[in-house]
Amino acid sequence: MPRSLGKLQVRLLAILESRHEPLDTFELTALAFEVRPRARGRGLERTQVNSTHRALQRLAEAKLIMELGRNFRGGRTQWASLQVGLPLAIRRAQTLNEFDAAEGRHAAVLHRLGEMRPLIHRAQALGIEVAESRMSPARAETPEIAPLPRSHRETEGPTPQGVGG
Repeated sequence: MPRSLGKLQVRLLAILESRHEPLDTFELTALAFEVRPRARGRGLERTQVNSTHRALQRLAEAKLIMELGRNFRGGRTQWASLQVGLPLAIRRAQTLNEFDAAEGRHAAVLHRLGEMRPLIHRAQALGIEVAESRMSPARAETPEIAPLPRSHRETEGPTPQGVGG
């Protein structure tokens, strides 16, 4: 039988579910322990940060929250509720698929689609809306832009030498 959540896990889960953005481990530590950290996480006890990280890992293993990885904000691990994390993870994979498809890396696109499928099913099961128009790398072509009316093109005059056209 799985163990119930500890006090810190319950508090972290409540914090993440009340936010509409990912938070890093230091921000979550400060909020959970009601500490006002100084720059770069100073003012937080190492034991507080470590216990917060362990609690977050266990919540992620129980699939109650998502670990979004490290990012530009000091290389700190980002965490989010499922409501925030699933759409972000799906969107990130979709963006990477667009780049890979444009570069002709179809194997990477197919591999990532396989990774996305469980995320999409999970989001749908939880009632989280995801943009289906961006799920497939073979989506519809963008509509062509209609040419300018002939009268408008004629009034523009010639383009300067070396610019455009």
